[in-house]
Amino acid sequence: HAQCVSSQVQTDPIQHAGHGEIVARPLTDIVGKKRLGKPSTGGWTVESLHHTIAQIYQAKVNANIVDDRAGHPREPFPEVVHDYFVNEFPDVATAKKALANFCNAVRAHADATPMLYWFGLISGATKPEAFSAQGIEFFLQVLSSMIPSDDVFMCLSEENGDTVVPLRQTLQSMSSIISMYWYDQESRDKVMARIARLQTCLV
Repeated sequence: HAQCVSSQVQTDPIQHAGHGEIVARPLTDIVGKKRLGKPSTGGWTVESLHHTIAQIYQAKVNANIVDDRAGHPREPFPEVVHDYFVNEFPDVATAKKALANFCNAVRAHADATPMLYWFGLISGATKPEAFSAQGIEFFLQVLSSMIPSDDVFMCLSEENGDTVVPLRQTLQSMSSIISMYWYDQESRDKVMARIARLQTCLV
């Protein structure tokens, strides 16, 4: 296993044009209204969507590592999705058509599994009005605390959409997140106590 690479969560990229800024757009905007039709499977099964999404998450993790080491702004997640399809097909026109079919399939299957629901949300494929570039960075920060960066695809590519992660690392990650972001003291202490009991069972 490769060592987990700690990726610093960046602030939400500015979503308007400006000097030296990366414009973050939801996936539906990248696909475009002309290509974006009604939600339809288009030959995509839930299993094939899971497999592709796991590959895209791995591509985003790898891109973050490269950008962070070079001191560059991170490429927005929807742009990584676009680039994934461009790299998979021999010409841009075919890639854009495949991306549109993929986006429509995600919308059609969005409620089938948690993996599809959350991918649709954080990529801007299902609810573009709720898109936030910071959402995917937070998600990947949590993911990187549980899974070595080279193993993201392997851990996420289960056919049923489940994510396979080590329980001990998951509990440690949950403790860190809760201690930083859970502000209600009484309920936070109860949750932390439950996590502590689970951790003792793993000793």
